[in-house]
Amino acid sequence: MISYTPLFKTLRSKGLSVWDLPELIGFSTATSQRFNNNEYVTLETIDRIACSLKIPITDIVEIVDYETGEKINFESRSTKKVKVMIGNLKLLRKKRKLSQVELAKVIGFTQSQISKWEKEDTLISIDTYNKIVEKMDLTEEEISLIRIEE
Repeated sequence: MISYTPLFKTLRSKGLSVWDLPELIGFSTATSQRFNNNEYVTLETIDRIACSLKIPITDIVEIVDYETGEKINFESRSTKKVKVMIGNLKLLRKKRKLSQVELAKVIGFTQSQISKWEKEDTLISIDTYNKIVEKMDLTEEEISLIRIEE
């Protein structure tokens, strides 16, 4: 869910409020009311605020969890890649008597993705690698068979 808490903080730091925005940016007071009620506004409106105040979008909106209302930290997701010897992953999958479809279901991917991985050594995200290790309950010895340290 979108929250405008960063906008309110940014405006306060500049000695402004959402009620100053119609005059500064050129939109209606109804839009200010939408911000106040934490209702959706157009991306164009957010763009106009960012450009007019010369601030990044993160100073206007943030994404919060619907249930808890807590800010979601997307930066904690890893983009690091791990090279994996997929041939050995295939052996471990077969050792556990799992089909590609079953493994795909367990780790939340498609059978075609598993098939693609099993054709050659590949780079996968560290998050995917960790999911495979966890869901297949790999031992340290088995982990050493699939991961290529770089």
